[in-house]
Amino acid sequence: CVHELVDLAREDATAFDRHVAEVRSELGHRLAKEHGCPSRSVIVGLPGAGETVAVGFAQGVRARLVRGLVASPAPPIGLPGDDDRDDTPWTAIASAVAEQDVVLVVPSISTGRGVRAATGLLRDVGARSVHVRSASPPLRHGCPYGVSSPTADELALTRAPESGELARLLGADSVGFLTSEGLHDVAGRRSDGKPQWCDACFSGSWPITLEEPE
Repeated sequence: CVHELVDLAREDATAFDRHVAEVRSELGHRLAKEHGCPSRSVIVGLPGAGETVAVGFAQGVRARLVRGLVASPAPPIGLPGDDDRDDTPWTAIASAVAEQDVVLVVPSISTGRGVRAATGLLRDVGARSVHVRSASPPLRHGCPYGVSSPTADELALTRAPESGELARLLGADSVGFLTSEGLHDVAGRRSDGKPQWCDACFSGSWPITLEEPE
């Protein structure tokens, strides 16, 4: 599962013989090339995997990285950076983002609830604008292989398929995603150039045939 590298594995872990923190920083750097940000923006990483991705993103766009969101001591258990949470486990730091154009860097976007909560927190403390950037492609499918995930009809992209609609759903001024090509260029490919790791939740290409896809 490519999500091990994107947002499942711990920051200090080694997954598929890769140092997870290094991969996430590289994903952020690639995301910066594909989807930059308004000039003079400050970069904020969603606490967890998003913080490491934000380091690479900030380096790629040559912008200032600030700590605009702080995680609570014991966040709810679930997919790191995933959006399937009813409670908001973060606090925004006004002194870091007030009167600033903010780029919120997240590892992935599933239902959109968590990202919307984060953008709301940033706006509540005075952010002038909030632009969301995701270090993976849009999630389009639920996972039938054992990774806890929303069903397809719960995903943000299902409810808001157009970029403008999705930005409004997330409470953001704009939204941008890493391409599938960018994801696999960083995560690794097989010798034939095809993706090395399962990305079915993004691509719908199932490596093991499903008897009941729903």
